[in-house]
Amino acid sequence: MNCNIGKQIFNLRKAKGISQAELADFLGIQSQTVSKWEREICAPDLAKLPQIAAFFAVTLDELFGISKKSAQESAHSELDALISQKKWSAAAKKAAAFAIEFPVQKIFVQKMLASLSQALLCGEHFSKKFTEEAIALAKRAVPEINEPNIKNDIIYSLGAVLSMVGRTEEADFYREMLPTAAICREALDIFKYRSGGMRAVMEQNISVYHALLANSLWEIAVAAQEGNASIEYMEKALYHYGEACKYGKNTRCSQNALLANIAVAKTYLGTGNKAKAEEFFEKAENFAREHGLLEICKKYF
Repeated sequence: MNCNIGKQIFNLRKAKGISQAELADFLGIQSQTVSKWEREICAPDLAKLPQIAAFFAVTLDELFGISKKSAQESAHSELDALISQKKWSAAAKKAAAFAIEFPVQKIFVQKMLASLSQALLCGEHFSKKFTEEAIALAKRAVPEINEPNIKNDIIYSLGAVLSMVGRTEEADFYREMLPTAAICREALDIFKYRSGGMRAVMEQNISVYHALLANSLWEIAVAAQEGNASIEYMEKALYHYGEACKYGKNTRCSQNALLANIAVAKTYLGTGNKAKAEEFFEKAENFAREHGLLEICKKYF
């Protein structure tokens, strides 16, 4: 048995503000026995371990000080590295494996679908088996998610993937599940018009996709009542404006991206977060300099 079990019981008890007597009463033993465990004079019987874990609302692994947190963090780092390098196919397959390994972490399903949709948009091909397994995994995840942002992102990407593989009725079904009828509808439709292998057209499609998604997210941000929710959607929109500018040359899109940076900075300033405000003001200035928009930048500062 793990020689640190006594220390784990002590730490859990102190963290939850529970006395030795309370734990002892729950287990039907004397408080002196708990004291002996914590001083590592003796260890709990194996039969008591599930009861102890249940009392503290932890798993047996956590009771023994074993955590999958580091493994999950490594998985996120590995996956984010692939995404940052735009290795969409590899990211989609890796995310699918992590989604199965860590079923509670639905963010892996989210990243799997986002990577898969990007890969399909760029003309990359997957086996029918993998695509079907990814879609099935996403469909199972949707009713299990309570966090609305992750759930909506998964529904959105699932609709996009279904549309790209020609399952338009199913795509429409998931599209209608989104909280607002208009959210991302135009962005989803863009997937019906593929580039036909022409790089310039493909990149323009990607740019339009990101621009439409950014506009939809920005409308949600403006309509949001709570400051934190508004900023969250603003930053998401800002990311997609940046991606749109990266893939396409469009003055209006660049101006929107600049104004979004300034708006985020001012929103943070309004909440009293001066550090974040300064960060986004600096980003806005750098973006304006890069895209020749310093005059507009000065006008709104």
